[in-house]
Amino acid sequence: MERPLSTTPSVVFIGSPTRDLVIRGGTTQEVTGGAAFISALACRWAGASTGVVARVPTVLPTTAEAVFGEGGLNRGGLTCADGALPGFTITYDTDDRATYSQMRMGLETDLCAADIPEGWMTAACSWIHIAGIGASPAQQWTMLNNLRARFPEWCGTISVGTCRAMIEADREHTLQLLGAADVFFLNLEEFGLLCPEGAPSDTMLVVTKGPDGVDIWRDGQAEHHPAQPAQVVDPTGAGDAFCGGFIGSMVTNAADAIHTAASAASHTLEGLGAAPLSHWVAAQVRSRADDDAEQLARMAPLIQDIGQAAAFDFAAPPHLPASHPMALQMLSIATLHQFGFWTASVTGGWEGPMIAELDGQRYKGSDFIWAAFARAARHDPDALSFERMAQQHDLFAEICRADDGTCPVPDLVTHQELHMAHAITMQRIFPGGYESLLERANRSPTPIATFLSALESIPGYDSDPLAKKANLLAVILAARPEHFLDARDPENIAPIVDYHMMRLCLRTGLVKVQDPDLERRLSERMWVDTIEEMAIREATGRAILRLVEGTSCSVADIDGLLFRLGRTVCLETTEPECSACPLVVDCGQHTQRFQPVYRTQAY
Repeated sequence: MERPLSTTPSVVFIGSPTRDLVIRGGTTQEVTGGAAFISALACRWAGASTGVVARVPTVLPTTAEAVFGEGGLNRGGLTCADGALPGFTITYDTDDRATYSQMRMGLETDLCAADIPEGWMTAACSWIHIAGIGASPAQQWTMLNNLRARFPEWCGTISVGTCRAMIEADREHTLQLLGAADVFFLNLEEFGLLCPEGAPSDTMLVVTKGPDGVDIWRDGQAEHHPAQPAQVVDPTGAGDAFCGGFIGSMVTNAADAIHTAASAASHTLEGLGAAPLSHWVAAQVRSRADDDAEQLARMAPLIQDIGQAAAFDFAAPPHLPASHPMALQMLSIATLHQFGFWTASVTGGWEGPMIAELDGQRYKGSDFIWAAFARAARHDPDALSFERMAQQHDLFAEICRADDGTCPVPDLVTHQELHMAHAITMQRIFPGGYESLLERANRSPTPIATFLSALESIPGYDSDPLAKKANLLAVILAARPEHFLDARDPENIAPIVDYHMMRLCLRTGLVKVQDPDLERRLSERMWVDTIEEMAIREATGRAILRLVEGTSCSVADIDGLLFRLGRTVCLETTEPECSACPLVVDCGQHTQRFQPVYRTQAY
């Protein structure tokens, strides 16, 4: 299916970011690099709108994630695939001559012209650069020919880059590329290998010469330009940065393309890999999502009317009834497992929720966990003891065994590891169990804050900056008829931001999406990255807090209301039943939006 794109970059770079090891002067550093990636950053630095075409895993290095978005690099050409990014070990000798070894080509070997978004191939795109994809001139040659065959009406500039190892491996295809490209980028050593008798007359050649500058060959004649001074930290990528800076300057009709390109190269030399340019581009990326003040003001009165008393008391099925002797233990353990109840594929994104039968009843997601642990509390309470949890690796799977004999919970390994780690830590820190933790909290003038602080060091409740599960447990223990937790300081309850909250805030418009490609992937239920997910999650948290401030509802009320709507009329599995929703009058009805598809232990 064609991907709708709101913007078309003026320059497209074909090739992946890489995870490299750079060895120079006896020091080894892991860096994010890649010829296409560094060139794309430099092109954006030179002022051109820039996109990248690559196959990538669902999670990119943070340094790479940070540069994609409105104002940075357009990520509409990134396709999630099953595999790893390419990577190289780059060793520099005393003359700063690089040797590439242990080449791991990863997903890049499958990159092809079909990966280029059709919506990008318009007159707005004036230049495409094919980097050394797959370290294979043959793959570059195929890409170039298939690109022209697939888009015969497109008439922009095509450039190609190479490296010494590729020339040595396949000089014939490299020469064909040189003849077929409009512009060809290489360094002085590569020029000597490829053109020992001089440059051809029908292709522009850009020959970088390190500290000796660059030669631009046109019509068989060279025009020399000096380099700019730099304090060299890492020689990797300077030529690629020159390439991107040159292309970006040409596309934007900059007054001095060579000077701009040399500045980009000089800047790159002063840090590791792509880092210097990455930092600049990341700073240009605009907010990906935010809470919408106007929509919040519009919906607050309606939520005020229906939100109060929407909170749960967590004593109705599938929970244990009030005063059950195992209720505290069951709730505290089951809540740490409230995450990840959906399946997905790397290439297809979200597939569906976890649904399974337990004792003849069909449960979805979190309800299955509540029901399974409630069953254990009733029939095998020893299964919820820390001693057994710490020793029996498959205990979580045993507790969550469905009627068909399997444990349906996705990412079972993570749940099992957390189950054991939680018990081991509780034995060490709170040998008296949850009762002792709550006794300490309830003696405090701020019981909720003290309780949440204690959970920060306990596996299953730690590691989440927004503490969704910890806040959920605090709400549960305060709301239960037993009032396990004294709620004297309800202001310390933070929003319980899970995927239901995010989906409802996105669809109602309480959260606005400011990045067109993020909007596209949310509607297509495709993967989002770490930075995007956190932007939506934080915006949802702010929206909930502002609703609390603008109404007399509590965080628990808002959570209860949105959760109920998300599980009844605004489901992820079917079209929203807007006519049955009490918020329909003021809802933005962005029904195509979906919660972020992102794997986390937080929710």
